[in-house]
Amino acid sequence: MSAIRHLIELGHERIAMITGPAGRPTSRVRLDGYRAALDRAGITPDLGG
Repeated sequence: MSAIRHLIELGHERIAMITGPAGRPTSRVRLDGYRAALDRAGITPDLGG
């Protein structure tokens, strides 16, 4: 989450996220942290392809 916060502090609003394999707990933790950081900054994730 600290990397995402850093990018937000630099002014970035569209930040990609690579979580890793779908079944791994660490992948879920990464995704949750990503979404939490964007939410705190008031940024809606762009989930489009």
